Amino acid sequence: MQTFEDNIRDTLYSNFKKELDSGKLTYTSLASDDRANGALVARYNTGLFGLYIVTVKDETEIIVPLEEIWTMAVDETTYKEYLKDILTQYLGAE
Repeated sequence: MQTFEDNIRDTLYSNFKKELDSGKLTYTSLASDDRANGALVARYNTGLFGLYIVTVKDETEIIVPLEEIWTMAVDETTYKEYLKDILTQYLGAE
């Protein structure tokens, strides 16, 4: 899982550094088996593994699980492109 997480982080910082630096996009990684993260695990209903896009507009939060990414886990290029494409769509939708 660490490699998968590293590749996600690499994709974000390689393609969305400006958005990350400005705070328009944030990235948080948490261990779902750590009791300290219990509230977030419950909020996002993560199970053991999860990747979510959470959009916040005014006081409204929309949580979108990216379950498709797990079927791409064996092909690093495919899931990196998928993540890049989906984030580009969400960031452009504002």
